[in-house]
Amino acid sequence: MKTKISIWWEYTVILLFFIGGCNLFVYFKTAGMVDIFSNSVSRPFNPLEAHFKATVGGLFFGIIAIWFESRLYPRLSHYFTKLHRRIIWSICIPVLIFVNVLTVHLSYLLLFEGMALEAATVQAMGFMRSGLFISFLVHCFFLSLAVSFIRQLRINFGETVFLNYLSGKYSNPLIEQRSFMFLDLNKSTQIAEKLGHVKYSRFLNKCFDDILEALLPFKYEVYQFVGDEVVLTWKIKDDTTGKAIEMYDAVNAKLEGESQIYRQQFGIAPKFKAGVSCGEVTATMVGKGSRHMAYHGDVLNTTARLLGQCKKLDKPLLFTDFYLKSLTEPLKFKPHFLSELRLRGKQKMSRIYSPEALNLIF
Repeated sequence: MKTKISIWWEYTVILLFFIGGCNLFVYFKTAGMVDIFSNSVSRPFNPLEAHFKATVGGLFFGIIAIWFESRLYPRLSHYFTKLHRRIIWSICIPVLIFVNVLTVHLSYLLLFEGMALEAATVQAMGFMRSGLFISFLVHCFFLSLAVSFIRQLRINFGETVFLNYLSGKYSNPLIEQRSFMFLDLNKSTQIAEKLGHVKYSRFLNKCFDDILEALLPFKYEVYQFVGDEVVLTWKIKDDTTGKAIEMYDAVNAKLEGESQIYRQQFGIAPKFKAGVSCGEVTATMVGKGSRHMAYHGDVLNTTARLLGQCKKLDKPLLFTDFYLKSLTEPLKFKPHFLSELRLRGKQKMSRIYSPEALNLIF
């Protein structure tokens, strides 16, 4: 599970990014680059004062941006489509920048220069109407856009995928020990027939968005979206206590919490079953024009076959003895042995387990 320390580390990086980005603008101004795009203001430019304001403003705007991206923006999914949420984001960010800059500028004039409120307000509003502020607003908007884009990549594909693409780590095939989780929508055929193609696609999009949001605290990668399935993976060494069960609990809790909204929008609430196993795979990048991550190994076939056993055994989550044996620390759940099955594509028998606490009506 992703620790609170790693979450705070992410927030710290974002704050430093905004502080550095705002100070970079001051550097551009000092170097005369910004003057090309903005008219001068009546107040003389003081680099030391500007760096101080940029640092304080970057800190506060970073905090606001983190709150907006991690708290407010996800809640908008309850009421708006992705396009509408992006439009709202494009409106709110400039407004937040305006309020933040005005507050910092006005506070500086009141606290450090001892101006009267009326005089400070007049001078602050004069700055807000200047071309210099417009240039700064555009600069901060693109900083926010970069942060939002990178966070969405992390949410959609997992923490390490983006870095792997950049580094070219998997240009040549590598042998890895990995766990896989297949999440599959229950009664997908009946739901698709009831909703129709377009509404069913919107239904799946919301399901996947909610699943990824529920899994934010965990370290994993999205391998594939296949129809009504999502395939997740992580290295065996990153899971010592059985985080797959915690991940499934988190997904189940999220979907249950959103069930009323699903019923209002689609007339049905989703439930997912899951299969988990682990083993050796070959990891590589495939494709010429469009590069994609690919894993090859028997473990994927085994995990996929587990989904077919979920309904037969009346269990929402199944995992193999391979996964159970990979856990090296005391478990946070009690495994319940169900049966020993010969899954198609495997020569040896596989022992199938489920955590006793999980039950789901199919």
